[in-house]
Amino acid sequence: MRLKINHKTHYTYDAPVPYGLQQIRLRPKSRPGQVVEDWQIDVTGGKVEVSFEDEHANSVDLLSFTPGQSEIEITCSGTVDVEDKSGIVGPQGGMCPFGCSGAARR
Repeated sequence: MRLKINHKTHYTYDAPVPYGLQQIRLRPKSRPGQVVEDWQIDVTGGKVEVSFEDEHANSVDLLSFTPGQSEIEITCSGTVDVEDKSGIVGPQGGMCPFGCSGAARR
């Protein structure tokens, strides 16, 4: 199945923001049963400074706000091909959060 995704987040502030940073996790990843064909993130009132992978293998984008903005809009869009796996997706990448492993429970 091919999914065309459009997602919009809109923030408004009571007063102009002199400085702001925000991490977003709005970028899907290709993995067994899911292939990201294309993906785009657009920011009105700011920009993507850097993209990276966090300690849990999530894709993260760091946004900076344009000084003096009282509204920020983040628009994500793209195409993702997915396969019906009946909820079975297999091994996932990334580290397990502290305390979830059997060794940590002993």
